[in-house]
Amino acid sequence: MRIDTARLPRQLRYWSLHCWINALPSFLIALFYLELWESPLAILAMVLAICTFIVTYTVVTSIEGWFSNPDGLASRAVRIGAGVRMAISLISLPMLIPGVTMLFMFTPDFWAGWFAVMLVNGAAQSLGASSPVLGPGGDGGGFLSVFATTLIEGATLSLMLAMFAFFALVILQIRARRRGVEIPASV
Repeated sequence: MRIDTARLPRQLRYWSLHCWINALPSFLIALFYLELWESPLAILAMVLAICTFIVTYTVVTSIEGWFSNPDGLASRAVRIGAGVRMAISLISLPMLIPGVTMLFMFTPDFWAGWFAVMLVNGAAQSLGASSPVLGPGGDGGGFLSVFATTLIEGATLSLMLAMFAFFALVILQIRARRRGVEIPASV
């Protein structure tokens, strides 16, 4: 397994843009609805978790193999999945205006965040915490709880991206077969 260092800068730019735009709805929900804007440590934890995803996606898509050919089906499927996920994030932004609407509850970021908060709070309570660390009644959480919540939420949303990419791959394969294009076995 080798990393194509020539692809790294391009992949880093692509995933930086993608991850920051896709993190924006969750970031706004955390800042305004969980009131984490009052905690610089929580903001740092969220930023570092987002950077973790940027580095991970950059490295994974720079490994020679499935993603090394930008015109290959796997690379195209991931780009399509990322594009769909980004469109969902951009469509979600108007639903996040604080105090104006409760539409934020209809965004995937809200549900992924809720799931992550429940997991982190459950883990904290199983370790002896007397109250939730995040969410209603929580103390805002510390660096580790916000970092873990952001990673879990990002992983949940990454599964959504993977699902979109999988369906895109299936459609791309069907289209390639119809055109008579030979599909390599390592797709």
